[in-house]
Amino acid sequence: MIFNYSDDTYLIVPDILSRTIPQELQHISEWAKHDNLKLNQSKGLEITIINLRTLPTSAETYLTRVDSLTVLGVTFNPKLRLTCMYQTLLIKLQELSMA
Repeated sequence: MIFNYSDDTYLIVPDILSRTIPQELQHISEWAKHDNLKLNQSKGLEITIINLRTLPTSAETYLTRVDSLTVLGVTFNPKLRLTCMYQTLLIKLQELSMA
């Protein structure tokens, strides 16, 4: 699944298809080139969502693996828990109350 928002693109791939990630990234790169855009590979991030019943597989990519990823204001972590998002929200609320 590919989602585009403004100048950001999100590729969501289930673990069973992780071997296709390099091909999907190539497809996105070709699509961007066709539309006179340049894919900034240095900004590419990867997060693996953990399924506790199976071990995650990994494809070799140029993406930087991260422990959390914010997409349109929602922070994802490997276990899909919202703890990180709530902590960020609390910090922002504390900053606003002190202003």
